[in-house]
Amino acid sequence: MLGVRLDKETEQKLDRLARETHRTKSYYVKEAIAEYLAEKEDVLIAMARLEKREKPLTTGEMWKALGWDGPQKKANPTDRKTPAKAPGTSRAR
Repeated sequence: MLGVRLDKETEQKLDRLARETHRTKSYYVKEAIAEYLAEKEDVLIAMARLEKREKPLTTGEMWKALGWDGPQKKANPTDRKTPAKAPGTSRAR
């Protein structure tokens, strides 16, 4: 359970919206909080970590925390083998 105190103007707007849409004030408060968290959660957590001066994660720690194996190893262009040419074809055109 959560109690929220609103200023008079916001309370009036919420009352009117709830009345005209036949929804509860709680419905709109829950929607507003969910939307805010969806947009801001990552940024707020990052800011809190910066404020605490927590040690940043290494790339390996990040991959482990995400449950991933790690980045895919990129192919080295010098490791590529030149495809064989079909018999009877020339390289110069």
